[in-house]
Amino acid sequence: VFCEKAKLELLELPRQMLPSVTGQLAALQQYCTTWKTGNFDPSQFPPKRIERETEITLEKFGAERTFAGPDGKKHVFSWHIRLTPLAWRIYFEAVPSLKRILIGYVGPHLRTAKFNN
Repeated sequence: VFCEKAKLELLELPRQMLPSVTGQLAALQQYCTTWKTGNFDPSQFPPKRIERETEITLEKFGAERTFAGPDGKKHVFSWHIRLTPLAWRIYFEAVPSLKRILIGYVGPHLRTAKFNN
């Protein structure tokens, strides 16, 4: 499920990012088709591909990771997928009750507590 912001970002996607973005979105889709019970399990993906933001990053830069969902409510997106060739990210939230992934952002690396340029 995509937030409006993510839908717009996909329309502006640079050509060189297309294979990486579509590949990772397909992997998330595949995960959801087999997700039967429990919480989201990032270990089902390659190591270091999917991570949660640290609490300190969310405290300092949580607003940069807050997007309106399809329900109109603001959501803080703490999970992200690393994308190459550029340092891009897909920010998402898992919705265990629905066995769905909500995509909030697709774009360049956002600031973190460690890298805040």
